[in-house]
Amino acid sequence: MLSTDITFSPRLATGHTEPDYSPDIKVSLLEGSGLINGSYVVNARCQNCTSWAGGSLDLKSTVSPWLYAKGPTNGLHSDSVTASIQRHIEYGYFTMNMVQALGVASVPTEFSMNTGSAENGSPHSDNDWTAIAHAVVVSVAFVLLMPMGSIFLRILEKIRWHWINQLLAFSVAFIGAAIGAYLSTTYNSTKSFNSAHQIIGILVIVALIVQVGLGWYHHRVYKLTQKKTLYGSIHRYFGQIVIVLAIANGSIGLELTNNGKYIVAYVVPAIVILAITVAWVWVKNWRSARGIKYGMLRHGEGDREEFGGIPQLVPDVQLKPIIIQKPKNRS
Repeated sequence: MLSTDITFSPRLATGHTEPDYSPDIKVSLLEGSGLINGSYVVNARCQNCTSWAGGSLDLKSTVSPWLYAKGPTNGLHSDSVTASIQRHIEYGYFTMNMVQALGVASVPTEFSMNTGSAENGSPHSDNDWTAIAHAVVVSVAFVLLMPMGSIFLRILEKIRWHWINQLLAFSVAFIGAAIGAYLSTTYNSTKSFNSAHQIIGILVIVALIVQVGLGWYHHRVYKLTQKKTLYGSIHRYFGQIVIVLAIANGSIGLELTNNGKYIVAYVVPAIVILAITVAWVWVKNWRSARGIKYGMLRHGEGDREEFGGIPQLVPDVQLKPIIIQKPKNRS
């Protein structure tokens, strides 16, 4: 290449996916290419650009359809022809008169937007909504809903609301994972599903399925035996590990999408929510444990003992017997 300011990467794309570098396209840069007066100028010659796999260029068309795209604003600073490209922020369409565009095999000396080309409509703004949706949906599942399930069970002692909430959280997490899977197919760096973020995400979804099974089986056995089970203890602590792992994986995902600047804004609220939940549960258990020490125990512990929690305590009340005497017959 003639210029160190320009990295020319001929690519092919199908649908709304990142274009793939195509080494079969023979393009060479010509004199005059480079960063000139703040603008990138590319003078190039393509030897085989009239046809390619899945398409062709009609050199006799007077309204040949073309499109353009630009952005993102942070730019791409790489000299690799296979560098990953982020989604553009704006795109548009125009037509070109290919008959008028044909000429002598040389670099044009004059340029005019009004000669043989016409913009088709106004530019369209673009954004990667799937990445935003994936991040928001998964965060709602693991940062908000799942800690709320612990509150329902350990503090409010509502096992029915616990499993309803956790099934909702599981459903939301599954939807977020599905969005993430679709998003992965649109970028070259993630199409193989072999990045750390993707592998951990798959393991988290599998772990959630196991977690639901553990909770269901423990509850089924408990209803029959009225005794705590090993499955309940595993369900309790395994769930905490899965939540922490999923939240940590969110930070890895932000790095993967070149959005590392948002990690602090994501991690700090997540840690605060988890810390409040853990502290609330700990204080509840500590107060209950003090009640046991002083002999205040309610019979029929309810849902909390089922999953290994400390029973709720109330002051013991002694009831005095009531003696009812039969009235004497009066003569």
